[in-house]
Amino acid sequence: MIDPFLAGRLTFTPAAPSKPPLPPGRNALGIAPERDAVLFVPAGLDPARPVPLVVLFHGGGGSAEKILPVLEAQAQMHSFLLLAPQSQFPTWDIVIAGNGP
Repeated sequence: MIDPFLAGRLTFTPAAPSKPPLPPGRNALGIAPERDAVLFVPAGLDPARPVPLVVLFHGGGGSAEKILPVLEAQAQMHSFLLLAPQSQFPTWDIVIAGNGP
């Protein structure tokens, strides 16, 4: 039986990087033509060390680019990656297009 406290938890297996590190600043990830995500990389990170990742979802009618400035200074100050996915529609929920991203 699955522990309900772990049902929504993501797990990852560490692996060696397959590409060179992204430069500091905002990096569009090119996930899909209809939507993308932007990764903010603080300056001064050591690519050989693990770094915390914060996922920042924009609000209804917002965008990844508009929400990033909210935490970029904190990400730089505390050395964490900041990932802001872009919803496919103006909102994330069933208000407009049904359930799903």
